[in-house]
Amino acid sequence: MKKRNLAIPVILSAAFILTAFGAEAASEELKTVKIAATSATAQLTESALIAQNLGYIDEELKNVGYQAEYVGFAGAGPAINEAFAAGEIDYAFYAEFPAITAKSNGVDLKVIGVANQEQNYALLAGQDSGIESAKDIEGKKIIVTPGTILYKYFVELCEENEIDVNSVEVVNALTDAQAVLASGDADGLIITLGGAKMYEVLGLGKVVADTTSNLDQASGMTLTGRTEFVEENPDVDKALLRALKRAADYAKENPEEVYDLLETESTPAAVLKEVYGYDQTFSYFSPELSDAYRKRAQSVYDFAKENNLLGGDVDLNELFDSTYVDEVLAE
Repeated sequence: MKKRNLAIPVILSAAFILTAFGAEAASEELKTVKIAATSATAQLTESALIAQNLGYIDEELKNVGYQAEYVGFAGAGPAINEAFAAGEIDYAFYAEFPAITAKSNGVDLKVIGVANQEQNYALLAGQDSGIESAKDIEGKKIIVTPGTILYKYFVELCEENEIDVNSVEVVNALTDAQAVLASGDADGLIITLGGAKMYEVLGLGKVVADTTSNLDQASGMTLTGRTEFVEENPDVDKALLRALKRAADYAKENPEEVYDLLETESTPAAVLKEVYGYDQTFSYFSPELSDAYRKRAQSVYDFAKENNLLGGDVDLNELFDSTYVDEVLAE
């Protein structure tokens, strides 16, 4: 009897070791999916950042046998497109403008969802610039980079205020915007609403116009993947989209907690509340490729085509594929 009793802990120990080994082996068997972010730190943005911080992306990927490797790109869209073309990444959270330009140049991509349907932009008037509204930019020096989504908003501002674009001096100094504004060498800046609000806090100027008053001028932050990977791995597509849906649901149910989850080293929660607070339902965080969002994407495409920024025509119905997100939203 004693021998049998002594054998029990030995058997249990062996079982524990095998179980622990099996768990470790299972963890090691997770495949890796490479996800690009538009920051050097590989921190995601918009609802994807909420999903990242709350662990939703890791949870959903693990459920289908994957783990995320986040890859940061300080060079944002252009650098991510190069990585897509080289097959070095599988997905990216970035704007539709670079996705469209990449597709037009032969990089086979699919936009399968969005992390924000309403990415907003703003006109920041520099201190002592004399700019009180968008109507005052005629004859002024405005920092904006030609050939970008920011330039699209600049052109639209001029058009709606009946200003000849050529009457505004464009200053291509976005990377040095803070110094140029502070020196008075430019009168204003076209930038994301979040960036503009931060410059306000720094005392560099004030926001005098933004796209929240006309959401047709906004764009979006997409979940885009390499077509080959997307089509071969529908479980991964839907796992990422489930994570985004969970993040959107969380934002809707916990609006006051969203700003802390979106906070970064460069943008505090108090500023983010001004950026996103115009609609605290956070409906724009839904990953759905909605009709309203598709209309904005069409506007971006039309602008790029009219300004000869594309390598060729793009079928937006092919690029924007709602197959997977529709399945997730129907679950």
